[in-house]
Amino acid sequence: MDIYKHFANVYDIFMASVPYEHWADFICSKFSEYNVPVGGTVLDLGCGTGTMLNLMAQKGYDMIGVDNSADMLAKAQEKIAENSQKALLLHQNITNLDLYGTVDAIYSTCDVLNYFMDKSSLEEALKRAAMFLNPNGVLIFDMKTPETYRLMGNAFYGDTNEGSSYIWQNNFDAQTQINKYSVRFMPKNAEPFFELHEQRAYTTLDIYDILIKIKLKPAGIFDGYSNRDLSRESEQVVFCAIA
Repeated sequence: MDIYKHFANVYDIFMASVPYEHWADFICSKFSEYNVPVGGTVLDLGCGTGTMLNLMAQKGYDMIGVDNSADMLAKAQEKIAENSQKALLLHQNITNLDLYGTVDAIYSTCDVLNYFMDKSSLEEALKRAAMFLNPNGVLIFDMKTPETYRLMGNAFYGDTNEGSSYIWQNNFDAQTQINKYSVRFMPKNAEPFFELHEQRAYTTLDIYDILIKIKLKPAGIFDGYSNRDLSRESEQVVFCAIA
């Protein structure tokens, strides 16, 4: 089931506060540090509506975007055309990733990898992605931390933006580290719709163990898209690894 089928139409409205440009600058700085050339081929893993993909294309990278949602990819294609950029978009499940060749770098943002509900499936997804990295290629991805889900807890949230609104019911199971949230969206001038999402919290040790097992070299772990060290209070973690 495509959990983003209806959400694709309002995704950018509710993600308007996300600092995509800052994230892109951080990723580009790491690419420079790890010798990924401007003009190199870069994969956006779980590209969604293509905001990050377009920013990275504007910075000179040869972009590929992969997403499991055809509706999200359609929005991404619209952005590519509107911004006179070029990118290859592929409708694929991350676990079955199949590119036409290798890439210089891969990144994944917006906690896409938290949607893998067990460690073995996350490992398989990252292992599959790593297959397509050139030697010394770079992998960068973010995740929500266990602290984030603990703080979200069992509560209701809501927001309104540009005449559209949502009500979010969150439920976090500390024993299983599974976070479930049901969201009722009420778009402006459209019928309300409901979606159920599930994510899992992973520790940094979980991720380091996976990276080592799939023969990637951990190169950095950060408090969000900054050069600050991770702390117990960090709500977002960014991992960097080298093939």
